[in-house]
Amino acid sequence: MTGDNVADRLKWSPSKVSRYERARTGQKPSEVDKLLCLYGITGTKREEMLDLAGQVARQRHDLDVYRDPLDDYLDEASELRDWSSRLVPRVLQTARYTYGVMFSRQGVLLTMRSEIETSQRTTGRWQARLAPGPVPVPEDEQMELWAVLDESVLYRQVGTPEVMYEQLGFLLQAASWPRVHLHLLPYGAGAGAMAGSFLHVSYAPAWSELPDMSVVLSHMHGVSLVEVEREVWQYQQVFAQLLSAALDEESTADDIKRVREDFWG
Repeated sequence: MTGDNVADRLKWSPSKVSRYERARTGQKPSEVDKLLCLYGITGTKREEMLDLAGQVARQRHDLDVYRDPLDDYLDEASELRDWSSRLVPRVLQTARYTYGVMFSRQGVLLTMRSEIETSQRTTGRWQARLAPGPVPVPEDEQMELWAVLDESVLYRQVGTPEVMYEQLGFLLQAASWPRVHLHLLPYGAGAGAMAGSFLHVSYAPAWSELPDMSVVLSHMHGVSLVEVEREVWQYQQVFAQLLSAALDEESTADDIKRVREDFWG
């Protein structure tokens, strides 16, 4: 049975099956149960596999604090479409900006330094796949980003003014990279800007004949994945509308420069 067959029978996305096959992400016991049913595994062997899945899930829960929840979904991504209504997109954050975001949660969530450092390293690895760099990234590891930022993101202080000045400077640097397309949604764009932040992820069709897509929603306790075809399509349409209402790349860079010098300089 091929990966496509499994995805079709279980109503999963091909990328989900691919991540399991390549051990890119762990499986919940309920998902292992579905696979065992599909493959016709019964009796003692089934019980042993489910018990092992439960043990692994418990161990993973203990280690989750040290792993960036986005990493599973971006590891094999080829294209990202990011709508950011409140913060700089994760893939374009500086280390100090990420620290400021995560440290600000201390009053609600206990954030360990190791978690912050892991997120900073992970973000750096994603940026290496976007940046041109002196050493070219292999083509199958490259990512391309289309990002739309709400104008308020430029004014919302995270950390100190120096952190914001540095962060906006990095946005300008990233905007010059060939695989980064940065657009600013101005205050006058209207009610469409009320859509909550989301990240639309496309995976290169490495083993599937059709491109595969999903949407990642970040929240206080991690991330959620949207894989239902119609819902993913709806997010695509929302992003297209936001992009059409946003400034072009040159005007975006001009506004970022202005805010950086006049507001944070």
